[in-house]
Amino acid sequence: MEQVKLLGFWYSPFSHRVEWALKIKGVKYEYIEEDRNNKSSLLLQSNPIHKKIPVLIHNGKPICESMVIVEYIDETFEGPSILPKDPYDRALARFWAKFLDDKVGAVVSTFIRKGEEQEKGKEEACEMLKVLDNELKDKKFFVGDKFGFADIAANLVGYWLGIFQEASGFSHNIMVILEYIDEIFEGPSILPKDPHDRALARFWAKFLDDKVAAVVNAFLRKGEEHEKAKEEICEMLKILDNELKDKKLFVANKFGYADMAANLVGLWMGFFEEASGVVLATNEKFPIFCAWRDAYNNCSQVKEYLPSRIGELLAFYQDLVRAQAPTSATPQK
Repeated sequence: MEQVKLLGFWYSPFSHRVEWALKIKGVKYEYIEEDRNNKSSLLLQSNPIHKKIPVLIHNGKPICESMVIVEYIDETFEGPSILPKDPYDRALARFWAKFLDDKVGAVVSTFIRKGEEQEKGKEEACEMLKVLDNELKDKKFFVGDKFGFADIAANLVGYWLGIFQEASGFSHNIMVILEYIDEIFEGPSILPKDPHDRALARFWAKFLDDKVAAVVNAFLRKGEEHEKAKEEICEMLKILDNELKDKKLFVANKFGYADMAANLVGLWMGFFEEASGVVLATNEKFPIFCAWRDAYNNCSQVKEYLPSRIGELLAFYQDLVRAQAPTSATPQK
């Protein structure tokens, strides 16, 4: 007997995405309403990293992040397909889903924030709407002629945007490409075969992808932006230091999808540290992460594809850091 539980908020577009997918598949599930101000121990145990909804618990195994959960549901349960069968159409669906997911901050800032943050959000949201206005010419759905993965992700702009407007008074992604390569070409699998392991791999890939801006700002920017990013990177390193205990690789003891996403912290962050002189990942503070990083850079799958001309690469980033440095004021005479 399948045991399926969904932890969510009734007013969350992200919870609704998961409910949508479960209903499309005809999966019976127990819905558990969470309290934003008093999160349950089940939620905190099931999503110890983000401590956020939605969380799907399937036969005792938790899966986090709304679109990761939707893919898990599609791959695990019988019923109509949510992602297209054709690999190219699947890649398109994932591209648009990520495009829409990346606009969450702009939508929130536009309708819920004030001041400069709101104005920036409005500009980005308007740019998003121009892109969608062009893309959706003569289309009912994002990909093909069937409601699916990208359309579920679009609930934020297709439905919730209207609610935010009324309430407020305002009338190419690399991981997508990796999944496409994995699905279209013969050879060793990049994503694990087990659906739960696949969901874990996608979770960690997204976690690492979400830190790109923080990594850039921590090592290549100055001022307040730099300090905030350093705090975020240190928090990320704490999480990784805990997650990578007794692990060489992220999922299922095989180099794969999440490990490719990890090149940002496993390899490139080292270049940024050396180029900038800002060293955050030290053996004293993060011994497990540092040991993992050494092993990562020495494993055959990484060593074989290390960038050539490393000296030139380091010099390039050193020049970039120097270019970001504030120029000294001319002394007064």
